[in-house]
Amino acid sequence: MMERRLRVTAVFLFALLVVVAVVALGYVRGWYIKKYEPQELASFLAPFFQVNRPKGNGPFPTVVAFHGCGGVDLGTLDWMSYLNSHGYVTVIVDSSKPRGLSRDQVCSGRRFWGSERAGDVLVASIEISKLPFVDENRLVLIGWSHGAWAIMDLLAMNPPIELPTNLHDSVAHVPIGVKGIVLLYPFCGFPAKAREGQFETDIPVLMLLAEKDPMATECLKFASIPGKRGDSVITHIYPEANHAFDMREEDLAGTGVRPHRKSMVDARRRVVKFLANVLELQKTN
Repeated sequence: MMERRLRVTAVFLFALLVVVAVVALGYVRGWYIKKYEPQELASFLAPFFQVNRPKGNGPFPTVVAFHGCGGVDLGTLDWMSYLNSHGYVTVIVDSSKPRGLSRDQVCSGRRFWGSERAGDVLVASIEISKLPFVDENRLVLIGWSHGAWAIMDLLAMNPPIELPTNLHDSVAHVPIGVKGIVLLYPFCGFPAKAREGQFETDIPVLMLLAEKDPMATECLKFASIPGKRGDSVITHIYPEANHAFDMREEDLAGTGVRPHRKSMVDARRRVVKFLANVLELQKTN
């Protein structure tokens, strides 16, 4: 009798393990994620674009921004104001608000992985490149933490070779007008696709990391590998800074980390210099 019970228990545990594995695989593969046609997703996101532009008719060089897991923070708005003052159109793509996602849902990893948000990065950058005051040949993508993860996943997928999990139709590559990418303290742990050795791009990348952020070491592992990505990725580490060092105190309430002004000021300087170089601007104001 005891032996029979043990066999039944073993079979039950094995079956349970199989179910858990299938569910986990389905989540990684995006089987349970709502999928859109590219234009349908663009139309879903567009009402939540936060656009700011310099005076004049343009077209202007443009920065397309992807916020961290907490949504559009005050620090993100500060960055946009700063870049506006240097002559750039800025567009924040709010991925959380249209979906009704909370900080806890996204930051905990329970909802909305980078492989899903990569679709937002792709269709939003294409949609924004069509705006009449945007110079479609001078675009830069910038992402913080979760937003940087989404950008990296998109590069790793290299659509239409592999599609983001929220798209079910083939769609073009990242617009050829994207001349640079800025990644601030990206998430580089599991299940980031860059860990699979696919993060290769000819687009110049500036990656700004914080030494006190546990992800910094993980990001450096693949950012420094020789080859396309090794040649195109510029990294800088701030030794006194932690994750979200460039955000405001109000943004970081309850997180246990604090902003680091010296690192934030240097990060802004580096980003403006990088933008001027990749967009071949004559001055950085």
